[in-house]
Amino acid sequence: MTESQVTYYFLPDSPHCQKMKDYLDQRGLTVTEIDISNDDRAKQNLLEQSGQIGVPCLIFTNQAKKTKVIIGFDRDVLDRELPD
Repeated sequence: MTESQVTYYFLPDSPHCQKMKDYLDQRGLTVTEIDISNDDRAKQNLLEQSGQIGVPCLIFTNQAKKTKVIIGFDRDVLDRELPD
């Protein structure tokens, strides 16, 4: 992903988060991973950026500085929304 910043919020014991992590690894995307399980500040940041605290959650900012939030693991949505 060129010139985009991707932040991945997750819980380590969540099977949906593991599916997301596997997907991101398969795509070869570089992401900033944030475990919210014991981090109240991270939960607050997630809430402020996405309007909720559900995971998995990807937040990325593209070259035009437009922020996109993807909540949950849906391969079709991810394939469509994440740049190559």
